[in-house]
Amino acid sequence: MQKHAIHTLFSLFLVTVATGQAQTICSNATLKGYYGLQISGTRPAATILSGIQATPGTTETVAGVVIQNFDGAGNFTQTDNVKGSLSGITADRTSTGNYQVSPDCTGTFTVLNAGAPPLVNRMVITDNGLGFLTTVVSPQAVMVTATGRKMTYSPSCPVTSAPVLTAATDADGGSTFTTAGTLIAWGQGFTQSGGNSLVFQRAGSSDVVLSETGGNYFWDYATTQINASLRALTPGTWSLTAHSACSTAPSNTLSILVK
Repeated sequence: MQKHAIHTLFSLFLVTVATGQAQTICSNATLKGYYGLQISGTRPAATILSGIQATPGTTETVAGVVIQNFDGAGNFTQTDNVKGSLSGITADRTSTGNYQVSPDCTGTFTVLNAGAPPLVNRMVITDNGLGFLTTVVSPQAVMVTATGRKMTYSPSCPVTSAPVLTAATDADGGSTFTTAGTLIAWGQGFTQSGGNSLVFQRAGSSDVVLSETGGNYFWDYATTQINASLRALTPGTWSLTAHSACSTAPSNTLSILVK
């Protein structure tokens, strides 16, 4: 009886570990490349258009579009086109800024414009880094939210060699994989702007492709680690290869036994 209880508790522990490992873990590297944002809200008008009966500081409605380019290391540049109902449009304004991403995929970014106070935003990253939601938290009078979405997967490819898979384990570091489990894989030579995929192949079965756009796995570019859900696989021995947007050739092959 005692032995059965210990076995049950150990099994629950492994499930807990696997579940925790399967969760998305974010870092500054999760945001890299160009994102398009749409913003809306209200703010104090810095200036007033001629013919409008209002004074600077009056609350106005604001809408705009922004392109932000994240470097994957905590800094970004942006170009925005923002229109205020009282102040009119400011076209093609360029700015710089910095950002910080937490492992739970929340974070902050601050827009720095000359002659204006820093614009501090809180954000939540969605779709494994393909998008994010933001709200301005400072200055207090600025009530603006934004939705950002990655613009393209067209990468610059200075290196066109095939990617390399170096290891694959289950969530607790072993080599036993289950259909309800998680595969942890490490590799190198992948495209940091996205477009990578894992391909599982087995004789007599259709190929199973796990991609970043499909949300089947999360790639942490800082550690070159993939957390991949195996729920699409049936028991048996599968051949695993990785594919990069920067290479037409797949990686080396790893043999994965799913029980």
